[in-house]
Amino acid sequence: MKLKKMRYIVLLLSMFVGYGCSNTINKNPIQTVNTKSIIDTIRLKSLPSIGDILGDSIRLTGNNRGLLVNSSEICTSTTILNNGIIFDIAWDKDYRVNFIGTTDSGFITNENVRVDMTLKSIKDIQNVDILKMAGWGYYIKLKSGWFAGFCIGKTCTDRGLKDDDKVAFIFKR
Repeated sequence: MKLKKMRYIVLLLSMFVGYGCSNTINKNPIQTVNTKSIIDTIRLKSLPSIGDILGDSIRLTGNNRGLLVNSSEICTSTTILNNGIIFDIAWDKDYRVNFIGTTDSGFITNENVRVDMTLKSIKDIQNVDILKMAGWGYYIKLKSGWFAGFCIGKTCTDRGLKDDDKVAFIFKR
């Protein structure tokens, strides 16, 4: 029994290391979806809110995967389509939504912030307080409750933000 438990722990640790360590450059901390897989994507009439409990129809799909929702936490997630926009939805062990994110440039927040918008453009809209999570990225809280995320270099925090850096993803948590 101990050997079986030890193998399980080693497997989990190797998966964690596999998610955290890679020699490929990933400019977006959240996973993007190939448009060919949109057919398999769950379509929702409205986005869930942070804290909502997800039903079986979302949680029990074959599209679930691990998603790095901050620098030290991988949560189960799936991809959904809402009003033509692709979102990643992640949840905790109690099936409560704890992350909603998108790299889809078609999504526009109430402040008119979107993916590929520059930091300077956001500064023109509102005062910004730039937050940094080492190994995950920089982010700015928007008045709408969404965050604009920036990924600079291999670690997403290789250097400080510059005015011409672009939003890589938009998220809530």
